[in-house]
Amino acid sequence: MNTKSFKLCLYVVLSYLFSILPLYGIDNDNVKESTLDNGLRIITYEMHTSPIIYSRLTYNIGSKYETYGQTGISHIVEHMMFKGTKRFPKGTIAELISANGGVFNAFTSNDITVYYELLPKNKIELAFDIESERMHKCEFDPEEFKSEIGVISEERKQRTDNSAAGKLREELNTLIYKSHPYQNPVIGWMHDIQSITRDEAYAYYKSHYTPNNATLVLVGDFESVEILKKVEKYFGKIPRGSEVELQEFLRVEQVGKKILEFKHPDILNEQISMHFSAPRRFDEDGAALYVAGRILCSKSATSRLKKRLVRQEKLCSSSAGGLGFRKDPGTFSISARLLPGKEISKVEEIIWEEIDSLANYPVIDYDLQKLKNKINYTELTGDQYISKVGGKIGLYENYVGWRNIERRFSCL
Repeated sequence: MNTKSFKLCLYVVLSYLFSILPLYGIDNDNVKESTLDNGLRIITYEMHTSPIIYSRLTYNIGSKYETYGQTGISHIVEHMMFKGTKRFPKGTIAELISANGGVFNAFTSNDITVYYELLPKNKIELAFDIESERMHKCEFDPEEFKSEIGVISEERKQRTDNSAAGKLREELNTLIYKSHPYQNPVIGWMHDIQSITRDEAYAYYKSHYTPNNATLVLVGDFESVEILKKVEKYFGKIPRGSEVELQEFLRVEQVGKKILEFKHPDILNEQISMHFSAPRRFDEDGAALYVAGRILCSKSATSRLKKRLVRQEKLCSSSAGGLGFRKDPGTFSISARLLPGKEISKVEEIIWEEIDSLANYPVIDYDLQKLKNKINYTELTGDQYISKVGGKIGLYENYVGWRNIERRFSCL
C-alpha cells in the first residue's frame, strides 16, 4: 500500500502543530491517585459544578486477550454480571439506580471492559455497593447463562450476520489485522459463543475481574478524602485476585496493497474505504496523523474531502475517517459513500490528489485556525460535564495514562 504521501504530509503537519493553542482541560493538580491493599487503583477528580458523581470502573480485559476458541467470552461475562448476585438479583440493579435518579451502563471493547454510573452525590454509595458485589459475588446461574447465550447469539445475528455493515466490518478486520487479535469481533464468532460453557465463563470472570486488574475513576461533587473512605468500606475487603500477565501483541507488517470487493443486497450505493497501517495516538507521528485526519476527512463542512467530494464534485453523500484511539497500533482510515451512478475510480483518484496536496502544500491559515477553534471549543464545552471528564480520565488512564491528556498535541 502506498504510504509515501502520508509520510510527506506528516512533516508539513508537524510544522504547524506547535502553533496550536494551549488546550483547556483537566487540572493535573486536582487529580488524586491511590491504591487499596488489594490492588484496586482509584483516581479522583473533584468538580463542584453539580451535585452529582460519576463512577467508572474499568477492568483491564477485553476481547484482545481472549484465547483461541473463546472469542466473545469477555462480552458474555459483561452480560452475566448484569444478572446480579444474591443481594442484587436479576433486574434489581436497573430498578435501584433508576429509582435513585441515576443512569448506568457497561460496554466491552477490544481492550477494556467498563461499568459506569452517574448518581446524585448522596446516592453514590449505591454504585459502590453494586460494583463491589459484582466484582466478586456474581453467581452465573446455569439457566440464566443458557438463556443469555441465546440472547447474545441473537444480538450477533442482528448486528452482524444480518447486517451489511456488520459483515463488512468483520471482513475488513480479518484483512487489516494479519496476525493481531483485533481481527476478531468483540461479540465473538458464533461458533465460539455457542460453545463456551458456564464454567469457562465463570473461571474467566474469577481470573480477570479482580480489584488488582481494575481502576475506579470518580469525578464530581465530593471531597476526595471522604469519598476514599467510602471506597475502602465497599471495596477494601474484596480479596486480591491472582496476578494475570496480559499478553502484548506484535502486529505483523502488511506487505503490498490489498483490495476487498464486498457486495451485499442491502448496499444500495457504492462506497469506498481506504485503510493505512498507522501508529498509536502517542507514538511518533501519531498526533500529526490525528491532525491530518481532521484536515482531510473530519465531519466539518470545510474538511478537504467533504469540500471536494460532497460539495464541489457532488460525487458522494458523505466522507469520514481519521486516526483511531486504541491500545495497540491500528489504522488511519478514509471512507466515502458515493451517490448513485458515480464511479469509485474517480473518487479514489480525488482522495489521492487530496493526500498529495496535504503532503506538498501548507495548510492555509484560515483552515488551520478553524481546526484550532474546533479543538478549543470541544475542550471548553466537553470539560464542563462531569461524566465527560470522568470518561476522558478513565479512557486515557487505561490506554496510555491520564497524564497524556495534556499531551494530545504536544507529544511530538
